[in-house]
Amino acid sequence: MAEKTGLNMSFESTKIKNVLLNFLVPIVSVTVSALLFFFIVYPSIVDMPMIKAELETQTALRDLLRAKRDNINKLVDFKSVVDENSLLVDRALPSEERVPALLDQVDSIASSSGLEVTKLSYTFGEIPAEERSSSYNVVLVSLGAEGSYGQMVTFMKTAEEAARLINVANFRFASVGKEDGKLSLNFALYAPYLMVQSTAVTDDPVTLDITSTQFVDFINRVKSLKYYDYSENTNIDDLPVVPFEPEEDETTEESTSSEGSVLPETPTP
Repeated sequence: MAEKTGLNMSFESTKIKNVLLNFLVPIVSVTVSALLFFFIVYPSIVDMPMIKAELETQTALRDLLRAKRDNINKLVDFKSVVDENSLLVDRALPSEERVPALLDQVDSIASSSGLEVTKLSYTFGEIPAEERSSSYNVVLVSLGAEGSYGQMVTFMKTAEEAARLINVANFRFASVGKEDGKLSLNFALYAPYLMVQSTAVTDDPVTLDITSTQFVDFINRVKSLKYYDYSENTNIDDLPVVPFEPEEDETTEESTSSEGSVLPETPTP
């Protein structure tokens, strides 16, 4: 009887184990799988577009930094050439005002063109409206002189070939008597200069290619400009510098030619 009872208990235990194996384990497995899906797999699927976008961004940054490294290494290899070209460009578009040198250049150009300088003044101004998007400031120069029409044209042509960039915003002229075609000339000039602020930006590309045709042509053009050497010993008081007087806006003002005919005020193209 005892043996029969033992067999029954063993049979019951086997049935319970089978039930646990057949039902409970799969339920637990399904539950664990569901938890893994909702807490790990599903969030990963939802974040997939964001992760993909971040991966693309990091890949692009990696490629950018590699290109930047290669360009910087090339510039380092040609350091002497880069320094020379930088000096040339700085003469054309300096990183500071350099007013004495600018006034000396304007006076030299005017004198070499045959003009007699009667007034020379400067002030600091804003960028012209049509160039407001550019990242530079300007020095405004007012030049008064006397000379012939041909000398005036020579002055403007020479100014175009000067190493320090000078733009003629507008000019006026009127006859001074009727002898020898002498004119009274007034020029409103402005010379741009860069405001350089050195900041290190990791993902800022270095696109300068000193071997490109466009860059070589640009440097050759800058080299062809005439540089007016300025000595720090030059006494600016020797120049006819007067307080800056802005041009009056007189819409009815006219200029008279040496022959007596009336010409409207003539702006530069």
